[in-house]
Amino acid sequence: MAMSDEPFWVRSLDGSGEILNIEEYARSFIPIIGIKPSHFTTEATRSFGIVAGNSLTLVEMLMNDSQWVDTFPCIIGKVNTFDVISTGIGESKSGTLLLIETNLQIISNVVHVHEIQFLHFYQKHAEGTWIIVDVYIDTIKEGSEQYKIEKCRRLPSGCIIQDVSNGYSKVIWIEHMEYDEIFVHHLYRPFIRAGLGFGAQRWISSMQRQSEFLRVMASFVDSTWG
Repeated sequence: MAMSDEPFWVRSLDGSGEILNIEEYARSFIPIIGIKPSHFTTEATRSFGIVAGNSLTLVEMLMNDSQWVDTFPCIIGKVNTFDVISTGIGESKSGTLLLIETNLQIISNVVHVHEIQFLHFYQKHAEGTWIIVDVYIDTIKEGSEQYKIEKCRRLPSGCIIQDVSNGYSKVIWIEHMEYDEIFVHHLYRPFIRAGLGFGAQRWISSMQRQSEFLRVMASFVDSTWG
């Protein structure tokens, strides 16, 4: 999905990213988490960007809960790593698999916080190239008791991070969600559907800002103590 073009992806109206062709996607892929509930809305976007930092540096940043929140402060409210299923192989930790719970948010009282659990997987695909994939898991149940009412499902999402030059990386980001729109104020629904709230472009932009900030701070420290 990350490397496909038309007919899967079409350019968004504002030109900032791409929107998934839901009909083409449904024809090509079998749902891995079941059929979408009839009252749910689908949001799926893709975006590209150049980010300061090599691929390994960015991956290590995203593996750390606190740094993940710092990188996406206007999107992620909190992160809890419930289980480390695999620590990966070697120093690079390729193959790391985590069970994560997080709150996806817009800082507004008219858009409900999305509380979701998902598997968070890191894989070194080739030298200088990493793939990070998030896959939603079913709501945890014990007997007949369901702990949380399902309000949001995160379909396969994530990013490809690839070294380019001069300590920078190219990042391809995909965000794919299904959610109950009743928890979004009706005036905000077109805004959210277009990906302007939780879409891939917001993740890329936030990652670019934080990475540039860390680079500037590192340069300042080096010049001060060098």
